[in-house]
Amino acid sequence: MSFLVLFNPAGTNWRVDRLGLIREVAIEWPGASVDTESRSEASAMAWEFEDKDGPVEASLNSDGTCLHIDGQISSATRAAVWFRRLIPSNVDLIFCDSAYNSNSHVLLGMDASELESRMQ
Repeated sequence: MSFLVLFNPAGTNWRVDRLGLIREVAIEWPGASVDTESRSEASAMAWEFEDKDGPVEASLNSDGTCLHIDGQISSATRAAVWFRRLIPSNVDLIFCDSAYNSNSHVLLGMDASELESRMQ
């Protein structure tokens, strides 16, 4: 399944720092395969890793406001909670399925199982 973790760029001038994100990915998923070549506006960088529930592909858009995640919902919520820790607390972060059928705020201190339960 596909999921998005995003924030409204109109609400802040802050953006994800690509180089900082690359460092954080290497710390969180040491075996991740990282592609730092910007492919399109939808993918300024991408990485793949193996999660306990299967393979995961993630990419950051070019303006640094949206993370796209392909994988099981359990894997995607773990990645979303990890991503939340990298975002300033005053930035409202949303997790949703790619069809925008279900969404939830990703709160500081939230764990992945709580986020997953809010999506059902």
